[in-house]
Amino acid sequence: MKITLRKANALQAAINEALKELDLSTEVTINEFEKPEEVLESARLRFNFSFEKRKSLLDALYEIRRNVANANSQSGINDVLAQVARLEADIKVHYHKSNTPEKTALNVLEGKLSKIRDRTESSDYYRMRDDEVRNTFFCEEDVDFFKESTKRMKKEKQSLQDKLLELNVRTEIMLSDDTVGILEDEGIV
Repeated sequence: MKITLRKANALQAAINEALKELDLSTEVTINEFEKPEEVLESARLRFNFSFEKRKSLLDALYEIRRNVANANSQSGINDVLAQVARLEADIKVHYHKSNTPEKTALNVLEGKLSKIRDRTESSDYYRMRDDEVRNTFFCEEDVDFFKESTKRMKKEKQSLQDKLLELNVRTEIMLSDDTVGILEDEGIV
């Protein structure tokens, strides 16, 4: 059976949900009206059934994962994912820097520093002011550069994500008959 990578992703999610629903508990509660050997045997059979089902589902899941990994490599999806990850890292930094305030004019800085130098001991005691002035070195052009580069990289990221979507819909993998049978037994396909 051939399926798209997009369908493969949905199947993996469905398999993981089916795995979560399996009862693999090994403890039982027995009351005074039950026969212990019957309750224990019933629980053991239920566990064995669930355990075998788990093995089959995991076989199917990891066959799909292997096929997806190979298809991702062959179709170039891995390369596109790496480009998207790199862009996301750059966008984060550029966006943060695009919100950096511009540097204060030098004459204003000099004035603030002059006030600090000219303070008297008594005013320093009562006001508890800092002895330094914080500033950035970014000018308007620097902030504009980071704003524009953030916009450009977001557009490029969106283009790459569109390409990924197309590749995920166009690229197909082949499932073995055993895997198809397992998925049909579980009502997943």
